[in-house]
Amino acid sequence: MVVATIALVLIVRNGPINPTGISGQSTSGLSTVLPHTLVGHSGLSLLRTNGTEILDEYGNVVVLRGVDLTGYEYAPPILSIHPHHQSDYATIASWGFNLVRLPMSWENLEPQPGQYNDSYLQSLVDQDIAWAKQYGIYVVLDMHQTCWSSHFAFCNGAYSAGIPAWMVSSYPNTDAGEDAFLSDFFAGQGPNGTSPSASNPSMLTRFFAAWQHVASRYSNEPAIAGYDILNEPPPTTPLAFYVNATAAIRAVDAHHICLWENDVPIQLPNVIYSPHYPQDSLTSYNATSLKVSMQQIIDYSHKWGVPVLIGEWGMQADAPGVAQYINDALSIFDSNAISSAWWDYASGTFTMDLFNENGSPRNILVQNLVRPYVSQFTSPIMQTSTFNLNNGLVTYSQVLNSTSPSQILVSIPDGYSVANIQTNPSFPVRSQLAADGRSLLLTFPSGTSNVFVEYLSRW
Repeated sequence: MVVATIALVLIVRNGPINPTGISGQSTSGLSTVLPHTLVGHSGLSLLRTNGTEILDEYGNVVVLRGVDLTGYEYAPPILSIHPHHQSDYATIASWGFNLVRLPMSWENLEPQPGQYNDSYLQSLVDQDIAWAKQYGIYVVLDMHQTCWSSHFAFCNGAYSAGIPAWMVSSYPNTDAGEDAFLSDFFAGQGPNGTSPSASNPSMLTRFFAAWQHVASRYSNEPAIAGYDILNEPPPTTPLAFYVNATAAIRAVDAHHICLWENDVPIQLPNVIYSPHYPQDSLTSYNATSLKVSMQQIIDYSHKWGVPVLIGEWGMQADAPGVAQYINDALSIFDSNAISSAWWDYASGTFTMDLFNENGSPRNILVQNLVRPYVSQFTSPIMQTSTFNLNNGLVTYSQVLNSTSPSQILVSIPDGYSVANIQTNPSFPVRSQLAADGRSLLLTFPSGTSNVFVEYLSRW
């Protein structure tokens, strides 16, 4: 076994990565090292699953890391006061992220029975997808709900959203009314609890048709990473719901991954398990709770043979132990190549928002969340990572182990520069900055090898 140790120091500065920071490293001959190479392509490609991994069209393993970019899930007039901008995607890319989970709503898509509002997709969703492609970011389309519908305003006021109001308007605007709707929805009843028929399709049938409308529009779009079928359905949601929804989507789109959020046995191909919030509190951190929850998620992933994408995770900025929570969670994600999206990329008084009301970053969140990570690799690796923020000094170390010739792409946020790379001369690890200027490529032409990567920065 040949062992190589790389010490990589990154110091936060204002400005992009400095290519001249790498010294003594050959960047020639990279395309001949492996059957396929991460350097050999750029841009986004249709993703698929293979066992517990997400692969691009070249067979490279992709780790998706990013944020939930909220706003499009709300019904008017709230919809208009949460616009997205190109600068949002520029910031997300500058943080080294490659994923936006984009909440949208059935309510906005089908404001009247059987009448789809394509202007909602054209003016909002399509624009975000275009921005995402410009910055090399994948999008997960999430059919979102918060308190199930704007009709159930008792729950969250004008921020209740999801199911078309016309479909539930006969239910009382109460907890009991919401429960009655859910029972009827999953039981296959028509709108407002009516009897379904050919002329009065069930709410489930209409939901599947709405997804078909979306999927047919984006069936060949490489920027779409997948379809999150329904945000936070009840724990009792039957397996048949996911199976039938996935079948409906695949009748018009055979390419894209589907995301299932519940703990139901996944036996279909090209499906990701996507649970939320692997902890028992948003206001305090319990390390044991996180470890137990994440181990259960990992066990399900291995049992079903599917990848994991934590669709929502986070903790309030003023919660005791929030920095440790972020670092411990990301270390588990790193070690298991788990994809994730932080809830949420927004500004406001809710302290899980990454920005304050005045638009300034919530530093305790951003400084711990934004860090280098392995975003792609060509063959199986094992990695561990630690990240500590003490007295303004950030130290991030990464230990990687590859058992075959491989390439590893490290996503590096703006503001970091490569200060030094040292390798054993007898072990020809090659390194170079990728064309996007935000990634460091490490190439290992030999068999089993170890690499130690360390980043130092001062905020």
